Amino acid sequence: MEKGKKLLRWGIMLVASLFLFSACGAYDASGYVKSMLDTQTQGKYDQYLELTESTKKDAEDIYNKTIEAQMDAVDAEALSDELSGKYEELFKKTFKKTKYTVGEAKEGDDDSFTVPVEIETLQLFEGVEENLAAFQEELTTELMTQMVEEGTVPDDEELNERAFQHLYDYLNEKVENPTYGKKSTVEVKVAKNSDGLYEADQSDLEEIDNKLIDTADSGI
Repeated sequence: MEKGKKLLRWGIMLVASLFLFSACGAYDASGYVKSMLDTQTQGKYDQYLELTESTKKDAEDIYNKTIEAQMDAVDAEALSDELSGKYEELFKKTFKKTKYTVGEAKEGDDDSFTVPVEIETLQLFEGVEENLAAFQEELTTELMTQMVEEGTVPDDEELNERAFQHLYDYLNEKVENPTYGKKSTVEVKVAKNSDGLYEADQSDLEEIDNKLIDTADSGI
C-alpha cells in the first residue's frame, strides 16, 4: 500500500517561472507574486491575466495542473469514482484555506525587486501518523477476526479504498476546521532574466511552497 506515500507534496511552484511578465511600463512586482499564488492556490486569475500576456486557458491550466498533481499523488485512478471525486474537492478546499499576505515590493539598485510574503502554515498533517497507526491496528484486529470467523479477508482493492477513505475523512475534518502555525516571511526576489523579462527566484518560490502547508508521509 505504497500509493500515497508522498501524498500532498503540493508542487505549487512548478510552473511559476514559465509565465513571465513583460517589463513594459511600471512593473508591479507585488502583483506579480500575488497573482501567481492566487492562480495556483485559489483558482483566481483575473489579476494574473491583467499583468501577463497569458490567456484564460493558460491560467486555468495552471490551476488544474496543481490539482491534477495531487490526484496523481493518491493514484486516484485506483480509487472508486466517488472517492476520487471527494479527493479532488478536498484538494481544492485545502488550497483555498492556505494563508499568505503579499507585502509591498522594494526596488533594488539593479532593477530587481524584493517582495515579502507572510505565510501562516496550514497544519494539515498534524496528528496524522498517530491517527493512521490507530486505524491500522483496528483494521488488523478486524481482519484477524474475520479470518477466524469467516475464513476470508477483503481483497487489496477494498483495503486500499478503506484506507484512503479513512485518510480522506481525517484530512477533510482538518480542512473544515483549519489550524495554522506561526507566521513566517519569505523574501521573494524578482529580477530580469536573460531575455529581459521579470521572473521570481525559484528557490524563494520553493520556500513558500514548503511553508504554505505542512507535509508528511501518509504511510499508506
